[in-house]
Amino acid sequence: MMSSKELGAQAQRCALGGKKVPHGVSYPVLRTVEGNVAVCYFVYLSPFESVRSKEYAAPVEWLALDLKTGELIGRYACDEQPFFEEPAGAMYSLSDPTLPKPGRDYYLRTYELFDRICKGCSALGKVDDLLYQLYLDRVLAVTPTAYRTFYRSLSM
Repeated sequence: MMSSKELGAQAQRCALGGKKVPHGVSYPVLRTVEGNVAVCYFVYLSPFESVRSKEYAAPVEWLALDLKTGELIGRYACDEQPFFEEPAGAMYSLSDPTLPKPGRDYYLRTYELFDRICKGCSALGKVDDLLYQLYLDRVLAVTPTAYRTFYRSLSM
């Protein structure tokens, strides 16, 4: 079973078909894809203007990776297979001075929690809903309000 760090690296390689375009990849979430729980990420473009203004468009694609092997199950363009119902062309502010500035330890614990959830799901065949909600709460706590909807929509 791959760690969340390895899964994230795999998602980065698969995002946008490997094109060298400035982009970001979300935290991992779990979602049922083709009848199985998969590790999913959304991908958003981060052109210079967005980085400067902190205004980003909605995600452009989402990825599904096999929970056990990390293999790419699917790469889905949001305009063809959307996972959210936000208005086309809208921009979302990722500037939120009220958010905590987590340190390295916060990220390590968050990813350790995700790894624990994935291992449990792999062993038992089901997601521990309580632990998963704790993980999602940790992710949302450091995510600008405007982008939280994408995590909620892609998750499970």
